[in-house]
Amino acid sequence: MFNFIDGLDQAFMLWLHQFGGNIVLDYLAMMMAFLGDKGLIWLLPAIIMLFFKKYRHIGILIIISMAITALEVELLKNIVARPRPYVTLGFDDMLVNENPFKSFPSGHASSAFAAAIIYAKFFKKYRWGFIGFAILMLVSRLYLFVHYPSDVLVGTAIGIINALLVYTIYQHRAKIKQIIFREDLKNTEV
Repeated sequence: MFNFIDGLDQAFMLWLHQFGGNIVLDYLAMMMAFLGDKGLIWLLPAIIMLFFKKYRHIGILIIISMAITALEVELLKNIVARPRPYVTLGFDDMLVNENPFKSFPSGHASSAFAAAIIYAKFFKKYRWGFIGFAILMLVSRLYLFVHYPSDVLVGTAIGIINALLVYTIYQHRAKIKQIIFREDLKNTEV
């Protein structure tokens, strides 16, 4: 199964290689890589939200979603240690410098979706802008030959799942508090 996926990944990357060398696409992909580095494009607005009572909860949820995602992704990267496409396929003229053995899963894709989903839940009018920007982020990772399609798909899934989990817990926080409080009352009555 993994050999089949690896074969599809490599075939896609070889197909994609024909589009490299376009100065406009190169610049856009490098810009997206810079903006997505450490998730700062998503974190900075979240941090600013912390200073405004009306938006504080959104900033907190974004930071929590991204932190959980980052921990999971780093753990997986260190366990799997998958070589990046440029290493496996022997491409030397790289536009960005990345750790050659931390391809799976994509941290850029996971953090982008961990944040974009939370932003989209609260700013519904702009939801497709957030999702579109996250998609551009993951496409840039493919274009730069630092991730395989399966890397960005799994990274995206991790980000979406964590964002939805954090958002769901937030939506049901009153019920969760009530359950926890009742448990405490039962323990003190005995």
